[in-house]
Amino acid sequence: MNEFNAENIPMSINIQSNISHDKESDRVYLSHFCKEDFPYIINHIENLAQTHQYTKLFVKIPSSYAPLFIKNGYKIEAYVPHFFNGQEDCFFLVKYRDPKRKLLDSESMNKFQILFSTPIKEPIEILPEQFTIRELTTDDITCMIDVFKKVFKTYPFPIFNSQFIKKSMEEDDTTYFGVWDNHQLVAISSAECNYQEQYAEMTDFCSSPQP
Repeated sequence: MNEFNAENIPMSINIQSNISHDKESDRVYLSHFCKEDFPYIINHIENLAQTHQYTKLFVKIPSSYAPLFIKNGYKIEAYVPHFFNGQEDCFFLVKYRDPKRKLLDSESMNKFQILFSTPIKEPIEILPEQFTIRELTTDDITCMIDVFKKVFKTYPFPIFNSQFIKKSMEEDDTTYFGVWDNHQLVAISSAECNYQEQYAEMTDFCSSPQP
């Protein structure tokens, strides 16, 4: 197969894959891959990175499409067997345009090591009576943003924007759950559900720092 260069991308191509990018995260993220975009999606992402000077390119794709990405400089960061419809593996691939971006934060990695080395508590602790867990709705968005702002200085997605959260709930099949301390929201998680490909990504975990 020939090398694909930016000039080979048809001017009329309409990219259908979900791609997000922003300067604060300094990355391009292909979160949902449409096979109709292949192989031009590779250079489309590269062009985005070059135009905005992003240093990290990150993609989540079916394994059968991985070889050409790898040929174009991507490395395998992780994979999940039988991710798509319980059949095809998922590859998480990354490409760095700045070698410094590859460097691992020593303090963060130490925290991960401690976490992974800590035995799992059994049985699971039961929440004290003043805490309740329930699915969050659009009526809770203001409280959600307050928690997000306490926990995150920046985030790859506009979680401080009420319209973004509302759209994710109503149109993007994202389900949010919250832990309430009496009437105060103190923790959040979410599941980004893809019913067509039968998987869900758990994300947006956060809990308010203690006062």
